[in-house]
Amino acid sequence: MRITIKDIARRLNVHHSTVSRALRMDPRIKHETGEMIRSYAAQEGYHINLNALKLRGSLRNMIALIVPNINHRFFSNIINYLSDLANENNYVLSIYQSNENFDRECSLIEKLIQQDVAGVIASVSDKTRSGEHFRALNRVRIPLVFFDRVLYDADASRVTANNREIVESLVSELAGSGRKKIAHVSGPDHINVFGDRNLGYKNGVKKNGAGYFKQVIIEEEFNLESGRKAAMEIFSAEIIPDAVISTSFFLSMGIISHLGEKNLKIPDDVVVAGFGDKLFNSLLHPEIISVEQPEEEMASAAFQLLVDQMEFGGYPVNYDYKNIELKSRII
Repeated sequence: MRITIKDIARRLNVHHSTVSRALRMDPRIKHETGEMIRSYAAQEGYHINLNALKLRGSLRNMIALIVPNINHRFFSNIINYLSDLANENNYVLSIYQSNENFDRECSLIEKLIQQDVAGVIASVSDKTRSGEHFRALNRVRIPLVFFDRVLYDADASRVTANNREIVESLVSELAGSGRKKIAHVSGPDHINVFGDRNLGYKNGVKKNGAGYFKQVIIEEEFNLESGRKAAMEIFSAEIIPDAVISTSFFLSMGIISHLGEKNLKIPDDVVVAGFGDKLFNSLLHPEIISVEQPEEEMASAAFQLLVDQMEFGGYPVNYDYKNIELKSRII
């Protein structure tokens, strides 16, 4: 349970207005008294609620959304869907981006605790390996829902897609059409999305007896240049693949660019398949096989899970957190 200004005042035998002023560093409060109050507040895990101090009320209708990068079309689509849902249900959606920076993500959580937001929906950065900073939300009873890139060491519901299953199916579909040398360009295993896709690729190759395995893991930003570098590594080998699966639209663009430089035709010489929506893939020439992710369903499920928990009272004992896996589809 969160400690309040009145709790601190009662335990230190001072007036609650004195506590409030001390936490705001009001010069009217004696130095010794202010130090005593701030020290006790920090010891008890009290976070200064800036909105309460300024506005006499917390942002109990504000939902915070944390995404790695708003320039990524997947996340921009999620933002659009959640904005509509929040507006329809009389909530305000406040959007934050970590820019794939762990320290910034930690700082954002601190600010959201200070603002005493109603709840948080988050997809973590590619540098995040632990949920310790998100557990701070648990301690102050702010509801939390993860989506897409999720963590399992914080109390939260989660919404993901069937990444392992869909990549395994994609390998099987390519193998069934006669493509037996299938390469894979993806991200690091510690991010659940890419770890699941990598496992799906491995399972698919094994299941279909392809006898060829080439996976390039991209640790840097997913963009056209990193896609080109991955393609250069793949197509400079002695054995040339006849299909490539990419985990990102921008990586796919880089791969296609390099194939053009090598005078390899799509799909005659090499089939390219990748994650990305139908609109973006229609801009490519020739079009590639696309995995369409359940963006609208994911936004809707995450929003409903958060609202359910907020209405239930935050973090009641033995709360039934949900893990929802939605279906992507090959188009």
